Amino acid sequence: MNARAVRSGITLGAICGIAALVGYGLALKVPHAGPSHAAPSRGDSSAARDATARTNGAGGTTDPSMPPRPSAASITPQSRTPEQLAALKEKMRREFSGHHNPWMDSILRTRTAALLATMSAEELAIFHWESDVRGESPAFFEPWQSALSREILRQWGLKDPAAAATAERTAKGFPKADVFADWMTRDPAAAEKWLMEGNPGNDPAKARLLHALMIKRVKENPAEAEAMIAKLPEADKDLALRNWSRSVANDPEGRAKLLAMIDARGNEKVREQCYGDIVSAMATKSPEEAGNFLESSTLSEDAKDRMMDRLIGSWAQKNPADAFRWWAALKEPAARPGLVTAMKEWYFKDREGPANMIQSLDHGPVRSAFEEEAVTHYARLDDFSGATKIAAAIQDDAARVRQMRIIKRYWDEVSKDASAAWLATLPEKDRDAVK
Repeated sequence: MNARAVRSGITLGAICGIAALVGYGLALKVPHAGPSHAAPSRGDSSAARDATARTNGAGGTTDPSMPPRPSAASITPQSRTPEQLAALKEKMRREFSGHHNPWMDSILRTRTAALLATMSAEELAIFHWESDVRGESPAFFEPWQSALSREILRQWGLKDPAAAATAERTAKGFPKADVFADWMTRDPAAAEKWLMEGNPGNDPAKARLLHALMIKRVKENPAEAEAMIAKLPEADKDLALRNWSRSVANDPEGRAKLLAMIDARGNEKVREQCYGDIVSAMATKSPEEAGNFLESSTLSEDAKDRMMDRLIGSWAQKNPADAFRWWAALKEPAARPGLVTAMKEWYFKDREGPANMIQSLDHGPVRSAFEEEAVTHYARLDDFSGATKIAAAIQDDAARVRQMRIIKRYWDEVSKDASAAWLATLPEKDRDAVK
């Protein structure tokens, strides 16, 4: 090999070696992100600038004065410099912000978890507050920021679950329960001991976690749930009882225990609210069971009447035939407004249904109220056949003539000839009275 070839080979090898070293340096020392990536914020911004300043922008070479960077596996909070910590955080930001869906990349999240595990609880706490930007600009909380923040919080929760659990927030600033739930899975005794110690009612974050745990504990151990309610702030106890009411609404045994506790509190307003929540929850499964429960309850008649209006009205909107059948068996002395409204809507599903329901009722004020509403409703819709059928069955002479006059007025607007033909078929006393 001649001298020129040797020189060329040496030069090429040197270039390749330098390139490899530069690549290794860039991989370890991540430069500050450009405009398209999230920049370090708050406490680490100056550290990141210092780290960036040590890199020459033109050639991308590493400042020889910097100490060699250890591998991620060997880094500990004690051995890492502030510049290295800033670069590590920026590396994670760049990887997440440049990924189309970091939530679904298990490899990325596993690698990130390993890096985060090298950070101290204090460093993770700072990184969490830097990453959770919702308080500053909630409209611009990107999915990648959410994914990274969750990974940071998860690792922080492993090292300092009490601090992480009370720091976790939803987009609206309310505490969530994910970190605490993870803690309960790992060490339920420690997690619950921390939550119950002292006076959690004075700490809004702990109070919300306690409230969430109480809801879960209601079905497992009502006695423990009752002890948890006692720890809540006074303003939250009523809400807790209402949530509890919904959760045991369809559990007769649990419902009975809860109602005994509610009755013992002596707060009639809260008592009525809890009964209302129970009835509403029961109605989604079986309106008839809900109605029977309400009818047999010890609520005041006024409270019971208000709830029955809501229950019957809602039930009749979905299944009018069953609702009317159940209500008719109660033999109530007046027609419920909710049922009158439901009857009119029922007409559009089944024209014969309302008329048949009315004719199944005993004659009296209740039936008369439905008859008057139905006749006018049918006549306004030009269903004169249905209107006259209902009107003809009205027993009270004055009421019957009054409804027939309504029919004639509407029918005359459509066809006076047809109206006159109908009038001619009436008994003489009714015909003369209508005229």
